[in-house]
Amino acid sequence: MTTILNKNPATASHVVIEEPYFVTVDNWCSRTGISKSDTYRKLGAGVLRAKKVGRRTLIDFQHGLAWLRARPDAEITTTK
Repeated sequence: MTTILNKNPATASHVVIEEPYFVTVDNWCSRTGISKSDTYRKLGAGVLRAKKVGRRTLIDFQHGLAWLRARPDAEITTTK
């Protein structure tokens, strides 16, 4: 669950955004920007966790986000 605080004192309020427990592969890809093929590679390697419900593959969203947050920060360099 994510809580966003509106910092405007006149309209101060909390907005709670419920994050799902499981998402489809397509939804995972659109939310994270990770390609479908890379997602399936990570599922096959056991990096991401998923459940099968009928023909659908549902990714454990919270576990996936924790894995993503644990990745090292990007080191961006520029050349002149």
